Amino acid sequence: MVTRRKFLTTNMTAAALSTLGLHPPMLADAGTEDRFAEREPARSNRDFWNDWPDYTTRNMNQARESRRTLLATVRSKSQIEARNAAVRSQLWQLLGGRPEETPLNPRITGTIERTHYRIEKLIFESMPQIYVTANLYVPTTGKPPYPAILAPIGHSANGKAAVRYQYTYQNLARKGYIVLTWDPFGQGERIQYLQPGTNHTRFHAVSMEHTQAGRPMILFGDGLARYLTWDGIRDWII
Repeated sequence: MVTRRKFLTTNMTAAALSTLGLHPPMLADAGTEDRFAEREPARSNRDFWNDWPDYTTRNMNQARESRRTLLATVRSKSQIEARNAAVRSQLWQLLGGRPEETPLNPRITGTIERTHYRIEKLIFESMPQIYVTANLYVPTTGKPPYPAILAPIGHSANGKAAVRYQYTYQNLARKGYIVLTWDPFGQGERIQYLQPGTNHTRFHAVSMEHTQAGRPMILFGDGLARYLTWDGIRDWII
């Protein structure tokens, strides 16, 4: 029988030996060492701290090799088209399903005139009552039709209004490109979780708006990525 005194003594000894880099003795009743030795596998150099990274890396390497093998068989136009269709289908399955195409109901809420281009302020519905705020940069020189660029943005708190984005879009518009950019959910004009009486989010980081919206969706088998993806696709249709 292991007494309280023996338990404490053995564990303190184990802690001391661990500090010295030695293996502590096993805590067991007299006569049970042989029985435990039969059950316990031999010690190995396995790094248990990295089980999860190792597991993920192993799966990713297997997926990469499988993809390389598959792509090596793609040789014709029909095979390319079939591959594209399969990838799109799988992506939509992972995202939770392709939403239904509903009326966009776009409207221009304002226009800003600039030298060689103008900015049209847009709002549309990517889904019924899911409103997306967007800016359309339109060249006013040169001869239309103009080439168009769809410009998604990163995690800027003020969304499409971030200075670096504006510099880029203005430069492209002056060069003769139409640029359409929009606010992702929880950024710019689409902040959802406002501090009372302000136009500021209650969270300290933009990503927290995404997290707060996305977590409840898991409970009913949905995800925020599906809505963010659909916003971009519906932007292109405009």
